Amino acid sequence: MFHSSGTELEGERAAFERFVAGRAIVYLDTDAWIALSKGQDDGAKRCRQEATDAVRKGRLIFPLSYASCSEIVQQSPGDSRTVRIRLMQELSRGVAFRAISAVRKIEARAALPILLGEKPDQPDVTRIFSSIYECFSDAAELITGIDGSEKRPDFITWLRRTSRLMSLEDYVHVFDTIGGGSGSRQFFEDRAQTLLDSIPRAADACRNRDGALNRDKVFLQEALSCFTSIKPMLLAALHEQRPEGMKAIATLAQSDPGGPDRLRRLLEAMPSAANEVDLFVGRVMNPNRKHRIRNDFWDVEHAVVPAVYSNAWVTLDRGLASLVRSCNAPQQRGCRILLGMQEFKVFLTVSEPHSNS
Repeated sequence: MFHSSGTELEGERAAFERFVAGRAIVYLDTDAWIALSKGQDDGAKRCRQEATDAVRKGRLIFPLSYASCSEIVQQSPGDSRTVRIRLMQELSRGVAFRAISAVRKIEARAALPILLGEKPDQPDVTRIFSSIYECFSDAAELITGIDGSEKRPDFITWLRRTSRLMSLEDYVHVFDTIGGGSGSRQFFEDRAQTLLDSIPRAADACRNRDGALNRDKVFLQEALSCFTSIKPMLLAALHEQRPEGMKAIATLAQSDPGGPDRLRRLLEAMPSAANEVDLFVGRVMNPNRKHRIRNDFWDVEHAVVPAVYSNAWVTLDRGLASLVRSCNAPQQRGCRILLGMQEFKVFLTVSEPHSNS
């Protein structure tokens, strides 16, 4: 089993420089990891061998995410989980996507020039990746709450006092020991319920006079909601990078009042934000689909960041694949959405994945 050491991943950009640069980035959602680890058919076994060889040769990397790590710590201990944990560690090399909150701050810095009437920068991809430790640390601010109260003090205290970068297996052991799985489950079920409740509300508010859903209205409503959480990050970036920028924004606003077009340009400069809006819109615009609390929430968590910062994104869920394929940001950034082990096998053995440079 591969254990990443602090010297390999410690420090900003170290994960990218050590394990991501020059390789194609492939993200597997939980059902894809399960299929690979079980190897129940020849296709899955072939994919596992090809993936392992590609990582060893430096062609591919399979970063984890807060979603994939959190789901596995919530599951009961057992041999199948242990096998999957070790495979996830081996193929990821201990690399993970930063949590959504951290990625949004990186994207806000890139989008800032739009507020000043300039062209946006590209998000700094070298900062999107980290160690598993940093990924969990990013999400700690969500768990502690806005008022600073600690909903899971044992986990937060442990995060704050440790500086040792450990393997996924080590983290799972810590969660099992402190009972973090049940706390994490409740926390995310609360967030999932909020997401689920917002879908029918959005649908009711975004219909034409004939009762049909209006996609543009749904998009604008969700984009405005998303911008509410992004605005403080933009202001923080403004004060950090261009403290004189408030005067420039005020001058620009006199001739450019903003509106939907400005909002769309901001979202386009923040790929994960645009992707989250499109994912939500896709859910709302499918009124015949039966929504499920946990599944719907984790679908979004798995797709928001990885689907726009990967070369390939793999799932066994046909509905989820269709939803992510309908989003603009993954298409614009060249991410291939692969459904099932067969498409994944073709990607691994027939085509030459486009590496991240």
